Amino acid sequence: MFNFFKKSLKFIFRYLINDPVFIFKYGYYYFQKDFIVKANFLSLEETAKQIESGKSFIRLGDGEISLLHGRSIHYEDYKTEIKKVLIEIIENYTGKSKYILAIPKFVNETNWELKKINFFRCWLPLKIEFKRRFKPYLFYANAHAFYIKDFFDKDLIAYFKMKKLIILTTQKNIERLKDHFQNDFNILAFIEAKEPNPFDWYEKNKTQIFDILQKNKNINKNDIIILISAGPTGKMLAFYFSNLDYQAIDLGHGIEQLYNNERDLEKEFNTIKR
Repeated sequence: MFNFFKKSLKFIFRYLINDPVFIFKYGYYYFQKDFIVKANFLSLEETAKQIESGKSFIRLGDGEISLLHGRSIHYEDYKTEIKKVLIEIIENYTGKSKYILAIPKFVNETNWELKKINFFRCWLPLKIEFKRRFKPYLFYANAHAFYIKDFFDKDLIAYFKMKKLIILTTQKNIERLKDHFQNDFNILAFIEAKEPNPFDWYEKNKTQIFDILQKNKNINKNDIIILISAGPTGKMLAFYFSNLDYQAIDLGHGIEQLYNNERDLEKEFNTIKR
């Protein structure tokens, strides 16, 4: 009992300054075992078709929700600029947006169901935030779509091969992609996403992408895709360039599917989050 009160006080203190409204909503929904939001989701096939039509793809998960509430995460310190853009991404999303907004399908599980699989504390904040900021009548993509191997292999690899790619990701991923990927695709450039705290490199990464686009200005922007794996900063960059009519795909760890032939990223993700 003492540990429960200790954790509760720590939780309240953490959010009291940055997002006091969240504390009250969390307390209200915490004990409702049947709390559910019923978000609408696109199928994987529908998601692939929208991407193939030129729409960008932006994923929001537990890390972004923590930053919305003023809490730093292990690979990105909290910054008010990050929170501001994340809110813009949510509030500007409509059926006519230039991007698809993706969230985890766990949002449609009841509190009781999430507790049974030990995901309750991870995804309750997203459910609360969905009721608070998201438009429930819109359709969202599965944020973990790119963790599913078949989503690449059956639906999108052929599309990517038709395009010129700019890839922003970690140095480790760049090295592996160069070994397994570049001979099959037309890559304009690799850009390193620094870690941790990729937001510290946001402006530089944005300038690097602009420089590459300028050097290749003879290429129609519809023939270019910017693939990004850079944490919450990747969502900001995808949002920025989608508003300039470039297609930007926020892959997250899903970028590993481009060179991974054995690992089950979807299963690994679910195991880690437990």
